[in-house]
Parts: sequence; C-alpha cells; structure tokens
Amino acid sequence: MLEQLTNRDYRRIAICVLISIISLLFVQKYFTEVFPDASINMDVTKDEAHIIAEKFLANRGHDVEGYMHAHRFGWLDDAKEFLEFELPADSAGSILNNTNSYYWRNRWFVPQQKEEFWVKISTTGHLAEFDHRIDEDAPGDSLGEENALYIAKFFLVGSIGIDINDWELVESKIEKQKNRWDHEFEWKEKSFNIHEGTHRITVKVQGSSVDYYNEWIKVPDTWKRKYEKIRSKNDLLSSIGGTVLQLKLLLIFLMIF
Repeated sequence: MLEQLTNRDYRRIAICVLISIISLLFVQKYFTEVFPDASINMDVTKDEAHIIAEKFLANRGHDVEGYMHAHRFGWLDDAKEFLEFELPADSAGSILNNTNSYYWRNRWFVPQQKEEFWVKISTTGHLAEFDHRIDEDAPGDSLGEENALYIAKFFLVGSIGIDINDWELVESKIEKQKNRWDHEFEWKEKSFNIHEGTHRITVKVQGSSVDYYNEWIKVPDTWKRKYEKIRSKNDLLSSIGGTVLQLKLLLIFLMIF
C-alpha cells in the first residue's frame, strides 16, 4: 500500500525547496566573484582562432603548409593573479579581456627544425602574441635603431591598429647576431596604471622584419615578493592540514580494524 505524506513531510519538502532557491540565488550573485574565470569573453572559438592565426601569418608572407599544428587555451598567469588580488572580480575580468590576457595559442612546427611560428589569438579575436623563431645565424639586414623603430611602429599602427600616441617608448636594445642585427622595443600605455602595474607591448625586429610581438601586463616586483610570502604561508598551512588529515585517516582505519 502507498504511504501518504504527512504534514511533517510536506514541511521538509518545502524547506528543501526554499533552501534550493536561496542557494541558486546566492550562486547567481557571487559566482563570478568566487570563480573570476567565468568573466572570460569567449567571443572566438578554438577553430576560429586557428583560422585568424593562419590569415595573420599569410598576410605576413608566411606559408605554414606542411607544418604540424598544435593549440591550447592559456592566459597570463602573473597578470591574472595580480589583477584578481588587487581589484574586484568584475573589474579584473574586464581588464584581462581588454588586454588580450586570455588566448588560444597556435604553434606551427616541423620536428627537428629551428624555424617555428607561435601565434596567440585572444578570446576576443585580437592578436596577443606572435613569435617567429629562426636560427640565430639566419641572414638578415643590419639596420640602425631609427630605421628598425620605424618598422616596429608601422607594424603597430598598420597590423595591430593602435594609436602610437597613447604609448610611451620605455626601452630599446640591439643584439648583433652573426649575420644580422636584431632590435627590441618596449612601450607602455600612458593611461594604464593599476597599483604600479603597467600595460606593455614588445616588438622585435629581426633583420628588417617584425618577427615578435607581445602584449602583456608588467606586475610590480614589490607585489611579487609580497604575494610569494602569502603563498608560502598558505603552502605551510596546506601541508599542516594535509598531515593532520592523513593522521586522522590512519586513526579511523585503525579504529575500524
């Protein structure tokens, strides 16, 4: 025979439903604060990023037919930790999206060959990093700093589409290879300053060609040292907790035995 529900059973069911509704509302309100990764703007899929990266290389005159391809999802670790530590989750997520800190990494390579192509396309569909790796002894031009800087700026304005007036050149250096000169330039965005953290771009001209571009956030060294101390304390507490847990499990096993 079927047993009828009593008033007590109905009250228990009502309480469970009420707790479920409250839990759902709580999760909806605080989910992105507990899990900041939920704020990622996934405007571009893995396959779409692959196509964008191939088109970028083709526009640069690089043919990757015959190369092996690999890809994965990634992000800027230091920038993510720094911004999520210093800012509210929604603000940190917005900045990470706008600075192309989440990306799909594409790599084209041939086993045992020095030349490789790395192209990171952000989840918002923009170029986050480009790295054309060639042999140190590969031939190329030996340009002066002024000519190399002009090539780097032309790339930033023409290929990336930035307003060079919004950026300040903070570092330039030259590396004289055996058969060419390589120039590296670094800019920082003038209007970006979050607790001494700065928004940077790096361009490297190998010979007379832009073969490296990277957009990144420079985290202050003082913050890194502070964060390492915090992490070391957390690791110590985690080790103590793990040891106590193992002892408790051993004690439970002995009691059962």
